[in-house]
Amino acid sequence: MKKKKTPSQNRFKQKISRLESELADVKETLRAIQSGEVDALVVRGAHGEHIYTLQSTDQPYRILVENMSEGAATLSQDGTVFYCNQRFAQMLQTTLDSLIGSSLHAFIPAGDIAAFTKLFEKGKRDRSKATMRMKTFYGNFIPAFLSMSAVDIEGGPGVCLIAADMSEHHRFEESQADVERLNIEKDLRERFVSTLSHDLRNPLAAAKINTQMMLRHAELGEKFLLIGGKILKNIGRADMMIQNMLDANHIRAGERLPLEVGKCDLRQITQDVLEELVSIHGDRFNLLARGPVLGFWSATQLRRVVENLANNAIKYGSAYAPVTVKLEEVDGNVTIAVHNQGSFLSPEEQVNIFKSYSRTAGAIASGQRGWGLGLTLVRGVVEAHGGKVQVESSLSKGTTFLVTIPTGTAND
Repeated sequence: MKKKKTPSQNRFKQKISRLESELADVKETLRAIQSGEVDALVVRGAHGEHIYTLQSTDQPYRILVENMSEGAATLSQDGTVFYCNQRFAQMLQTTLDSLIGSSLHAFIPAGDIAAFTKLFEKGKRDRSKATMRMKTFYGNFIPAFLSMSAVDIEGGPGVCLIAADMSEHHRFEESQADVERLNIEKDLRERFVSTLSHDLRNPLAAAKINTQMMLRHAELGEKFLLIGGKILKNIGRADMMIQNMLDANHIRAGERLPLEVGKCDLRQITQDVLEELVSIHGDRFNLLARGPVLGFWSATQLRRVVENLANNAIKYGSAYAPVTVKLEEVDGNVTIAVHNQGSFLSPEEQVNIFKSYSRTAGAIASGQRGWGLGLTLVRGVVEAHGGKVQVESSLSKGTTFLVTIPTGTAND
C-alpha cells in the first residue's frame, strides 16, 4: 500500500517542475542570443520595461555596409532583395521600403536581362563581376559595376551584391575625350596656320620677285613673257591651295562640292595629267585604257582626282616601280584604279586616310610635306559625282586606290 503524499511534498514537486521549465526557457534564450537570433531583450523591473540591445560581432560590419559609397544588397535565389543599404536605394532612385522584397530583375533594362541572368547564376555558385546598365525607378539608365558572390541567407543559398555607380566615371572619361578632341583641333589649327603661312608665302614671294624683275627688264620681250609665265604659274599654285582649303571645309561640313558638268573624255583628261607629271617625275606612269571613256562629269574636278592620286602614288610608292592608272567602263560605271608598289597601309590607316588633315605614319616618316587634304578632296569630288572611292593595300600587292563613278547623263 502506497504512502499518500503530503501537501507539502506536492507543492515541492510542482516548484521543481516550474523551475525546470524556467531553466529550459533560460537555456533557449541563451541559445538564441549566442546564435544571433536575438537583437534585443525586454526586461521588466520596478520602474517598468526596459529594452537592452545586444552588440553582436557583426555589428561593426553592419555599420560599415550602411556607410559604404557603393550600393550593397543580399538577394534570394530568384533575385528578390532581402536587404539593401541606403546607397543602393539612392542609386535606383527609390526607397528602402519599396526596394526590399521586390525583384532586382525589375531594375534591369529588358535588353540586358540575359547578361544579368548569366552574371547572377554565376554569382550564386562562386563570384562574378561585370559592368552593365541598371534601370532606376523613374526609368533612367545608369552604368553600374556589379560584383556578386554566393552567401547563405537565413539558412538558404543567396547572393551578396555590391553595386558601384559608374556615371561619374563615364562623365569623367567623356570630359577627357572632349579635352583630347580640343587639343587635337588646336594642334590642327596650329599646323594649318603654320603650313598655310609657309606654303602660300613661297609662291607669292616668287610672284613678287618675278614681277619686280619683269618691271626692271620690260624691254626684253622674250624674257618678259617667260617671267610673266612664272608669275601666272605661282599665282595659280596659291589660288589652288586656297581652293583646296575651301573645298575641304565644304566636305568636312557634309556639303557636296559644286560641279559644272559636261560631256568629256576621261581617258583624255587622264592622259593630259600624266603627260604633265612625266615632265616632273619622269616616265614612270602606265595608262591602261582601251579607248575613249566618255561621260557627263566635271572635267576640272576629275582632273583633280587623277592628279592627286597619281601624285600620291609617286610620293609614297616605291621609287623604282611604275605607277599604273587603269580605266574601265562596266555597266554604266567607270572605274579609275591607281596602283603603286611600296609600303602598305595598315587597316586603321585605310579607315582614316580620307579624313581631313590625316596623314599616315609612312607619309610623315618619308619627310614628304603635305596638308593631308589631297585624298579628302578626292573623296569629295567622287561623292559629288555620285560615286565612291576605296583603298586596298597589302605588303605583297602594294596599294590601289579605286574610284567608281556613274557615266551620268546630260541632265546630271
